[in-house]
Amino acid sequence: MGQDLADSQCHPMAKCSVESNVGLGSTTGSAWRDVWSIGARIPGGLDPEFPERVRGYIEELGRWTEVARLTGYPTEAGRIRELVGGSLLFLLAVPEMEGPLLDIGSGPGVPGLVLALARPAWAVTLVEARRRRANFLRHVIRMLGVSSVEVLEGRAENLARESGRRGRFTTVTARAVARWSEAEALARPFVSTTGRVVIGLGPHSQVEPGCGVVYEATGSGKRRRFLVLTGESETDVPRGT
Repeated sequence: MGQDLADSQCHPMAKCSVESNVGLGSTTGSAWRDVWSIGARIPGGLDPEFPERVRGYIEELGRWTEVARLTGYPTEAGRIRELVGGSLLFLLAVPEMEGPLLDIGSGPGVPGLVLALARPAWAVTLVEARRRRANFLRHVIRMLGVSSVEVLEGRAENLARESGRRGRFTTVTARAVARWSEAEALARPFVSTTGRVVIGLGPHSQVEPGCGVVYEATGSGKRRRFLVLTGESETDVPRGT
């Protein structure tokens, strides 16, 4: 699974995006450069419309955050690095991901909406239980004109009981705040027998040997780990990118 990412070619849009940041404030400009650096290492690069759309997403998130706390990152630079950059690390660590994709607990749109902007050909479903965040997701999807994304408002365990959703998705993503096993339990009903569950691990998450494969990716000065679970038995072998 995977390939040597160090030899990946820079996506042409990444270079254009870096150059267009010259006039930005140093902190925000540096954050965008970190994002384009990650994108340049992703096999296949980013969609040509990604830079414009993801900037629109960040700007709109900033406007909503002024009146409603949608994220814990108070600065635009923090939102760029952690939300956009952190989401792209899913693709950098596991470039074999495919749609249709379901993202559990999307919050302000991470990683699911950012992945949808990077891979607009994928059908992406965002699951979010909190109404304010779900309303934001619906709004920004309409604003950006992303037709391949839908938002499901509700708890994943309840939505899994609905007909037509079980085993439907090739990729299911989730972020493990505490125990990755809880994220797995929510994701399993949705993933197809030949698909994969990709869980973004927290800094203190412990994965027992034999419980899937742990991949690593570095960006924005941080190393992140991702647990990949499939229907096949795999050995827990870390991979660095």
